[in-house]
Amino acid sequence: MNGWMAHGIDLQAMLPYLSSYLGHQTPAETFYYYHLVDRAFAVVREKDTVSGRVIPEMQAYEEY
Repeated sequence: MNGWMAHGIDLQAMLPYLSSYLGHQTPAETFYYYHLVDRAFAVVREKDTVSGRVIPEMQAYEEY
């Protein structure tokens, strides 16, 4: 999933295939395990373009 995001591949389009491959009933089950992956959110944070606009204080906090 990190590799897909890093290469700009649509995670929403690919996640159902991964979920099926892993035997999960829904993509939500796959996301549950993803949050346990070391460095999972480093890629998410790098690709995030929304949170700085929604919560501007967070962007200022991260600069410290």
